[in-house]
Amino acid sequence: QAVVALVRTRVASIQSIPERLQLGGASPTAVTIGRHEENDVALPVRSASKLHCQITLRAFKLPEHESVHEAAFLRDNSRHGTLVNGFPAFRPWHWLQHGDVIGLMSGKATSDCIVNFYTVEYCSHKKLPGHMVTLEDIPTQALAPSGGMRRPPPPKRRRPYGSEIIGCVVDVHYTDQPATYRMRVVSFEDETGWHRCDSAGLSTWDGESFDDTIDLNTMYAEGNITFIGEGNEKAEAQGAASEEEPLVQRPPASKKRRNRIG
Repeated sequence: QAVVALVRTRVASIQSIPERLQLGGASPTAVTIGRHEENDVALPVRSASKLHCQITLRAFKLPEHESVHEAAFLRDNSRHGTLVNGFPAFRPWHWLQHGDVIGLMSGKATSDCIVNFYTVEYCSHKKLPGHMVTLEDIPTQALAPSGGMRRPPPPKRRRPYGSEIIGCVVDVHYTDQPATYRMRVVSFEDETGWHRCDSAGLSTWDGESFDDTIDLNTMYAEGNITFIGEGNEKAEAQGAASEEEPLVQRPPASKKRRNRIG
């Protein structure tokens, strides 16, 4: 049985998009929404970005409980923002509730310019105490390519990479839609432990440069990050130096989808 359904609103300008999309069960666990026709939902709205947002199921459980629950989360990849119930979606992930309405601004920042395109419906749901919920990533196997061999994971490291690898060039392998892109690490978010990478001058996605903020350490541990050239030597040197340092634990973070510029 599906976990969540996205039900099209009655707004006249978006009646060409699918009337109902389901997530979970026999249906996909993630959908992409945007102006580009390669998305699962192609929005006929000029203000929409090529890849405007992604909605995906994530698993979570309550402390001291073994049962696993699933909920829908929205990732806003757009330049101009995605709205939930008329307000900007939280970043990087917005936890979608039953009855939430997803939309965007079609032009000027006034209430009559909001285009709501989907309403969130949980096919089966029960109220949980939010302060007790601990998020966990969907198992990696669910994102792995359907065929072929996975590259072996690199050696375990004592602590994660941080700002010291800014400027390094890496090959980033995405498993949701299997593809590898060469990118440069341009910044580090100390609070989340994520790195922002930019493909400018190194690779393109559908003919365009793009940037992405990713959980590089988790992707590295899964064998989906390869350091290139001098970056490889720099990363290995930093990893060796950290063997004598205490382990730094960070909260689990979901890998984030690439964001095309435009």
